[in-house]
Amino acid sequence: MIAVYYHSMSENLLVPTVDISAYVTDASAESKAAVARALDIACRTVGFIQIVGHGVPTAATDGLAQAMDDFFGQDLEAKKQWKRPAKENRGYSPPKPRSTDGEAC
Repeated sequence: MIAVYYHSMSENLLVPTVDISAYVTDASAESKAAVARALDIACRTVGFIQIVGHGVPTAATDGLAQAMDDFFGQDLEAKKQWKRPAKENRGYSPPKPRSTDGEAC
């Protein structure tokens, strides 16, 4: 059985943490299926997941976290340089309501 832990990001949002080490190690098909179920549930119910047990070195994840902090710490005009057309689901989107097809609401 795979344990799924929930971390509170606020009073209203709980983000599940799923350990995917069964895919990094040579675990059984049953263990891998349990991870897949946990990921499926997390995606369907919350939409966000914290993944652990991936084997990515801490220095790499710390570097990514710092890069994200640096990017989002910039003023809005600097971030808008990375804005992409609404039909592309990539790049930076300034904060505003958006539909699932990328169009502004």
